[in-house]
Amino acid sequence: MSEKWIDDEEAAVAFRVLMESVEEPLNKWLYSIREHFDESPNSILIRVLGYGVAFFNQALAEGSTSKEAYNIMIQKLSAHPLAQQMFVMAGGSMMNRAAGVEE
Repeated sequence: MSEKWIDDEEAAVAFRVLMESVEEPLNKWLYSIREHFDESPNSILIRVLGYGVAFFNQALAEGSTSKEAYNIMIQKLSAHPLAQQMFVMAGGSMMNRAAGVEE
């Protein structure tokens, strides 16, 4: 998907509303399942989602526009150890599938 959507004002506003409104219930849910986190891809993905929401909203709170907050979120997620672990796991899985080891 192209990232041009962030330049679409309607889409950017809808994304901002989503990210601002989901933070509180998402945090409550993440806190309630914290003892179930492990190193599985699903667990990592769920935690990365939480970090993304937090990074976006933190950037907004610091005065960033929606587009700036989105870019900050992507930069911080790309550098986050959990996201990097997820990328490595996904790359390994793709290599295994290409080699016929995994379906």
